[in-house]
Amino acid sequence: MSMTIATTAGSLLDLLGHRRKTYTKRPAIVRRAPRLLRARTGGTALLAAALAGCGGGPDADAIIQRAIEAHGVQVLDTARVSFDFRGERYISTRDNGRFRLERIYQEDGSRVREILTNDGTYREVDGVPQPLTDDERESVATAVNSVLYFAFLPHKLDDPGVVARYLGQDRLAGRPYDRVEVTFDPEEGGRDWEDRFLYWFHPEEGTLDYMAYRYHVGQGGTRFRQAVNRRWVEGIVVQDYENLTRQGTEDIEEYGPAYEELDLEWVSYISIGNVSIESLPEDFPDDPEAPQAPESAG
Repeated sequence: MSMTIATTAGSLLDLLGHRRKTYTKRPAIVRRAPRLLRARTGGTALLAAALAGCGGGPDADAIIQRAIEAHGVQVLDTARVSFDFRGERYISTRDNGRFRLERIYQEDGSRVREILTNDGTYREVDGVPQPLTDDERESVATAVNSVLYFAFLPHKLDDPGVVARYLGQDRLAGRPYDRVEVTFDPEEGGRDWEDRFLYWFHPEEGTLDYMAYRYHVGQGGTRFRQAVNRRWVEGIVVQDYENLTRQGTEDIEEYGPAYEELDLEWVSYISIGNVSIESLPEDFPDDPEAPQAPESAG
C-alpha cells in the first residue's frame, strides 16, 4: 500500500463539521493574469497538452502536469512545508520519494506528535513514544495523510497509483473547464482506492478551480468544492475551499449542473494558514527528533 497516494476523502468529514445552509452565491476565484501563468509554466506543459490533443482530445495526464506547474507545487517534492488547520500544525517533508508527514496538536494538556514515514507510523505524547495497535496506526495515518493530501492539490495527482481520464469540457460559472476523472489502482491506491474524484481545470490558466468526490468511509457520500482565497505563498499557489453538497446526489458528475443552478448546500469552509515552505533540513531523513517505535500494543 502506498501511503503517499491514499486519499481517505471521507475521513475529512470529522474535521470539517456539518454546518449546512443553502448555497446562494459563487465567490470569485482570485486568479493571476494569464501572462504571469505563461511566464511561470514556460512552454513545456503547454506544448505537451497541445501535442497530446492531436490524438483525439486532450490527455488527462498532460492536463494534470500543466496544473502542477501552474500551481508551482512540484517544488514540494523536495521541500518542507508546514501550515495550521483547525488548530493543529501539519508538516510535510519530502525528498523525491522519501517522506515524513506530521501532525502536532494539544490534547488534555499534552503535546501530541503523530508521524507517518516510509518506514512506519508513530505517535509520541510529551516526547514519549507511544505503542500503537494496528487500528490506531491506521487511524493516525489516515488523519495525517488526508489533510496533507488535500491541502496542496494538484500535487500528488501524478503519483503512480493515479488513474486519470479526460471526460470533456463543462461550463462552470459561465466559463469552460476541462473535466478530469481520477481513480486509483487497487494495488497502489491505498485503503480507499475505490474513492472517485472529478477535477475541473481552467483550460487556459491550468489552475484547479473545482473538484467533486465520492467517498465510501462510513455511510459514504459526495462533496463539491470551489477554490477561494487563492494566493501565492513563497512560490506556490495556496487556496482555500468552500465545501458543498446536494442531498441525494450519487453521481458526482451532477455537481457541475447543480453548481450552475445554485442547487447546493454549504457544508463548511476549509482554510489553511501560517503556510511556510523551507528547503530540506540537512539531516533529512535521519531526523534525530523522530521518535523510535516502541513495542506494538497488540
